[in-house]
Amino acid sequence: MANILFLCNKLPDLLAHVGEVTKLVARIRDGLRFPGDIVRLEERPELSNVPFPKRIHVPISSDEVSKRAEDVEIVMETDRGPILRISKMSDGAQPKDLRAQFEPLYHVLNFLGFQVNIGLEEQTGLFGERIETTPESYYLSLATVLLASVVNKKTGRFIFAKILLEKNPSVALTTAAGDGREHYGLNEKLLPTFIESVMQANMVIGSSKGGEISMKELLHDAAFLADREKGIPFFCERSQDGGFLTKHKATKPIAQALDEIMLGRPAEMALERFLRTLRDNIAAERQQDLTNFVAGVRDIMKRYQLLREESVTDFLKAKNGLLSAVFTLTRYPNLIEEVTKP
Repeated sequence: MANILFLCNKLPDLLAHVGEVTKLVARIRDGLRFPGDIVRLEERPELSNVPFPKRIHVPISSDEVSKRAEDVEIVMETDRGPILRISKMSDGAQPKDLRAQFEPLYHVLNFLGFQVNIGLEEQTGLFGERIETTPESYYLSLATVLLASVVNKKTGRFIFAKILLEKNPSVALTTAAGDGREHYGLNEKLLPTFIESVMQANMVIGSSKGGEISMKELLHDAAFLADREKGIPFFCERSQDGGFLTKHKATKPIAQALDEIMLGRPAEMALERFLRTLRDNIAAERQQDLTNFVAGVRDIMKRYQLLREESVTDFLKAKNGLLSAVFTLTRYPNLIEEVTKP
């Protein structure tokens, strides 16, 4: 099994904590294989001395996994800095998959101030590729690792998860959340972190004269539509009652309206189709809430109409992503707070 080496330049203040740094590398190494928790470093006494930005969360393994895992070891000191051996990683994995798997560790160590090289032998950058470290790139890499943990693939699951996030957000969201019947996604502890990471990565799905539609905006729209007291579950026909909640049942009103947009019809016609799904027994004291809800749906229809005029491909990508997000937030209403928090 080939070893994976980590090389960094000397930074005196950080190397005073080299023991803590090796522990951090070991815990993240294990967390990339078996995500157990996402923590701030100050929450872990054994890692609290590492000078790390408090706003960033890092993946670590469960304590049980770490007890079974080998430690990261310093194998030599060089003019460029210490070399650490990271043992027992993916054997025979392709470089693209290793890049996607180790990218969170690469960014974490860059955030610490090191000049990082992770790879086989003395590859530079991340397995031979220089990747810019930003909060957005870190959170995309974190979402990738979390999604990969529930991807049903024996090989290449990390690069597969990254491609899903970038190219097919609908399937990515469905995979992460599961369908509750045949496929189970991330657990209740990691799913909110996945949603937060996707929002922080802020991937753009499509652009039009109305502006960009990003994953963050898409999830905000989904939270608005899935609200139990002010959204589809309250104001529209209770189609989801009386049986197992499916994506079709949870998203039927907004899906039918978006189908009108797909056919090239204007936003007002799509809104008219949506209005047919409203309940006819809404109390008088909720009329202002209903007015606000309809106005919000009209705004969504206008933005999606502009996207449809610009690119059918981007429209379908955004539409399918929105429907998956509405289904996810309808099933897990506690995630709405995660999406809408400042």
